[in-house]
Amino acid sequence: MSELNVRIAPEMAAFLERVARQTGRTKSEVVRDALEALRVLRASAQAQRALWDMLGLGGVRLIELGIDDCPRMRELMWKYRELPMDLADAALVRVAERERVRRVFTVDRQDFEIYRPYRLGRFEILP
Repeated sequence: MSELNVRIAPEMAAFLERVARQTGRTKSEVVRDALEALRVLRASAQAQRALWDMLGLGGVRLIELGIDDCPRMRELMWKYRELPMDLADAALVRVAERERVRRVFTVDRQDFEIYRPYRLGRFEILP
């Protein structure tokens, strides 16, 4: 893998350092994951802009997924198999259930309007 050098604003660098420190990850891992999110959001410029705005303001909370979450994710994928639910959606729903978070960031509004996280009711979907 080749190395990519980019210049970023000092505020963004400070934010990335803070996220890395809070999550126990490297800045490179944080940037990689943010870039992956943007890749997924490539079809929606509005969603990409909203994500960057939220990242810049510290309004996005990054939450880890553990092996203990896998059985519930499997259940969710089976429950919503007719959609079908993919692994990324199952992970987001599971973390929302575990952390009791109703507000989620996704461009998959159609499916997330159907999903019902356990004991939380409907999601509040951003953007």
